Amino acid sequence: MIYKIEVNVLNECGYEEALHGLAKNRKQDDEKMPAVATRLADKDYGHNKFLRFIYLWFDVNAPRYWWQEMDTYQFKNDLFFECTKQSESTMNSLIKELFPIKGHIEQNDHEKIIGDWCDKNFETQSFHLYELMFNVCREIIHEIDIGEYGYGSPEMILRIKQHLPECLMQSRSVCLNYQSLRNMIIQRHRHRLPHWNSFFDQLLSKVKHPELLDIRKCENL
Repeated sequence: MIYKIEVNVLNECGYEEALHGLAKNRKQDDEKMPAVATRLADKDYGHNKFLRFIYLWFDVNAPRYWWQEMDTYQFKNDLFFECTKQSESTMNSLIKELFPIKGHIEQNDHEKIIGDWCDKNFETQSFHLYELMFNVCREIIHEIDIGEYGYGSPEMILRIKQHLPECLMQSRSVCLNYQSLRNMIIQRHRHRLPHWNSFFDQLLSKVKHPELLDIRKCENL
């Protein structure tokens, strides 16, 4: 099975502050709280609310069909889910990448441009996908040449976006707290898409306190 997902942690903070708040709740010294935090971390939907103090920022490069599921988790007034994202734009970048030269492009040159773009931006390598994108771009060039619409126009952008495959890779920056991530793992660690466990494995190998997050260890997965 061929699939791709890449995770890179950018920043993490709030652990000391979370322990400080936990110490207030228990009227004990901060120094005693790491053991208490580890003990309370699996008290989901209750006594592990201190996890909301710990925030994580990371980049994910994944296919659009995985992002459709990840978009279930959005910022909202929810006690257990708080997730915000900023995404790589297909609106602003596609024309620059697929049509780097305004006007006519020689077929051989454009075929190489599209092939290189597909190799970089598709989860899987497929002649069918290359052919699809090349034919769409060739039609767009023809439609521009005959004056049906202009370079960079809304019509041009729409024609490209309507043919983007689900395996197009997209990079987004994500911000969430430990409790939201823990609840995400609870919901998705048995998911049929292998991307989810790869996402969790990569993320948990890079966060500072995985012992507060990985519910799979208790299940011997």
